[in-house]
Amino acid sequence: MADTIREVFMTDARPKDESPYGAWKKEPNPERLRDVISELSPTIDSAVNNYVGQNSSPTVRHRAKLIAADAINTFDPKRGAQLKTHVYNQLRALQRMAPQITDPFPAPERFRQHQNEIYKAHETLMSRFGREPTDEEISAVTKLPAARVTKVRNRARAKLPMSVYEEATNEDDSGYDVIGSEHTDEDDWRDAVYHDLGDVDKLIMMYRSGYRGAEVMDNNTIAHRLNLTPAAVSQRAKRIQAQLDEFNG
Repeated sequence: MADTIREVFMTDARPKDESPYGAWKKEPNPERLRDVISELSPTIDSAVNNYVGQNSSPTVRHRAKLIAADAINTFDPKRGAQLKTHVYNQLRALQRMAPQITDPFPAPERFRQHQNEIYKAHETLMSRFGREPTDEEISAVTKLPAARVTKVRNRARAKLPMSVYEEATNEDDSGYDVIGSEHTDEDDWRDAVYHDLGDVDKLIMMYRSGYRGAEVMDNNTIAHRLNLTPAAVSQRAKRIQAQLDEFNG
């Protein structure tokens, strides 16, 4: 009978009105800490959904609990904030950490992987079309975002050393690029003109103007690459230039 009474009291040693955090502060141990994290689950879930997304991986959610545990250890009630607020704010680090957690490849390795996929798609499309493919056509084959294809091909065209890729830690394809980060109104106009062109004209625009870091070529070289006559390239180039000249910056 005595053993039974002892077991009942040991199931939860804290008073009924004491919070899990209060119990953990009195007796810091893994079991008490798990109780605190369990109580904070709605806060953790809300932070993960906000900072990473609702479809975040179990690995990310596990890391969120580890961050929450660290936040519990650093929480100071004297600063005025509530524990939930402190934990939520600390979980903001997931915005930076999540891509590194979910992607098994470091940035340089990911670049090499994508470069290899793009090269294979390039060769396949060259055989199919008998001409150089556009970034958009390669994107359709590789299923990589067009912006990612452009970034990888730009770096390859620029023949930059791998050390540059390692230093360029921002892999957001809509953000900073090691080729150049400033964008003017005229650049926006060029992008719009390019977007509305057909696939062949897109390539002519690139090779005639160096758009997207492409090598500038003469009409004869472009004609050979695209399986056209030099006269056809010249006519198409004039139409493209006329559209570019409509810019009123």
